[in-house]
Amino acid sequence: MFFLIFRDLLIGNAVTTLDQLFRGVGALNSYKLSQSDRRKKDHSSVELIDLQRIPSLSFIDFITAGTQIHFSVAVDFTASNGNPLHPSSLHYIHPHKYNPYMKALCAISNVIGKYNKQDRIAAFGFGAQTPPKYELSHFFYMNGDSKDAHVDGVDGLLSAYRSCLLTVRPYAPTDYSEVIYHVYKFGAAVQRQRASNYYFILLIVTDGYVTDQKKTIDAVVKCSYLPISIIMVGVGKRDYLSMQQLLSPLLKSSDGLPLKREIITFVPFTEDLSDKDLVAKLLLNIPRQFLSWASLSEKIVAFSE
Repeated sequence: MFFLIFRDLLIGNAVTTLDQLFRGVGALNSYKLSQSDRRKKDHSSVELIDLQRIPSLSFIDFITAGTQIHFSVAVDFTASNGNPLHPSSLHYIHPHKYNPYMKALCAISNVIGKYNKQDRIAAFGFGAQTPPKYELSHFFYMNGDSKDAHVDGVDGLLSAYRSCLLTVRPYAPTDYSEVIYHVYKFGAAVQRQRASNYYFILLIVTDGYVTDQKKTIDAVVKCSYLPISIIMVGVGKRDYLSMQQLLSPLLKSSDGLPLKREIITFVPFTEDLSDKDLVAKLLLNIPRQFLSWASLSEKIVAFSE
C-alpha cells in the first residue's frame, strides 16, 4: 500500500492594497508573482476575478431583526454597605437625593433600556436575611413576589429597591455566584432550544468585595459559553481589585475550563463619572460582546441567509 502526501508549496507572492483591488477586474489587478528563490524561472501570475463588499452586521441590525434583550439587575444588600438607616450607608434613602445604588441603577438601566423593548427588568437581591424566617439568602426577588421577579422599567426597579430595604436585614458574606447562575440557567435553556434571538444582560451593583472569588470565576467562565454579558458596577470607596481580576481574558474555572470570550464590563461608579462616559463604556463593550457571541454561534450566517 502506498500513500501520497501532498504539501502546500509557495510558488510566489504579490503585494497590493484594498484601494487598488477596488479599482476592479482587469490589467490594473494582474500581478506577477515574485519568488524568494531566484534560481527558479517560474513566471506565474495572479489576477483579480471578482471582489464583493460584504457588510458586517451591527448590534442594532440584530435588535432590529428581532433579537430580544433580557435585562436582569442584582443589588448587593450585604452589611459591608453599612446600616441603611444611617446617613453614612451606601443604601441610605435620603428624602431629596438618590444614594449611590439608585444613581447606578438609574443610569445603567436607562442605557440598556433602549434595547429592552418590553421595558421589563428582573430585579434580584443578595447578601441579606429575608422574611419570613430571616435566613441568609444569596438570591431573592427584590419585589417580594415569590413567582415573578420582573418590574416595569426604572421606576418599578427603584420602587422594588426601596421596599426591599425596609424588609431585609443586611448580612454577610458577599456571593455573586447564585445570581450569575440564575441567569446562566436561562442562557443554557435558550442554547438547548437553539433559540438564537435571545441575549441576556446581568447588572450587578455592589460595594466591590468578593468573598469567594473561585465560585464567581467558575460562574463567569460557564456564562462565557452562552448568550450572556455581565456588567459589574462598584459603588463606594472600596478596593475593586477582586472585581477587576474578573476582566482577565485568561480566566479558567476550577476544573480547567477556559474563558470562551470576554463577557464582563466593570464600571467603578463615582460621583464624577459623567453619564456620557458611562454610556460610552457600555455602548462599546456590550455590542462588542454580543457580536463576539453572534460570531461564535454562527448566527451571522443564519441572519444573512
